[in-house]
Amino acid sequence: SHVLYYAVARAARWLLRAEGALIANGVSAFSGALTVANVAWLLAAFCRTRTAVVCGTILLAVSHTFWQLSASAEVITLSTALLSAELMAVVQWSRTGRLRWLAAAAILNGLGVSNHNFALLMWPVYGFAAVWMRSSWRSRWKQLVPIALLGLLVGMAPVLILCVAEYTSNRSL
Repeated sequence: SHVLYYAVARAARWLLRAEGALIANGVSAFSGALTVANVAWLLAAFCRTRTAVVCGTILLAVSHTFWQLSASAEVITLSTALLSAELMAVVQWSRTGRLRWLAAAAILNGLGVSNHNFALLMWPVYGFAAVWMRSSWRSRWKQLVPIALLGLLVGMAPVLILCVAEYTSNRSL
């Protein structure tokens, strides 16, 4: 579990040559900061006033639970960074209709699955949206599905590689 978090922390430790605990806390803190920035963007996309954006962003940044998760080695802040980035891609896809935003959302969701199974909670939402919007997607369905599945597989590569390696070493699912 948490394959992506460990991979990012190990890569950062290798690059920065710092103590493992410091790096693990740093990954959480950086992910928390990235989440706050992403949420600010999302709020700006949906709120009419700058005051609402600033208040919402500050409220997230100083909320006790989020602050606590960002200040210690915790995988959830990477999950929130990936989820908020995924939502940004979905917003851009809905605004522009460009398939690259769908691919980005799928890759980010796959990375989220590689980080924590929390990302699987988005799948029923996407399924519901696909059924609801099927009439407007009919002409593009043959493009949308392969792009979404390929993006999802690319994002899920870290956990899929681990599953294959685990299976080949013990022949057990």
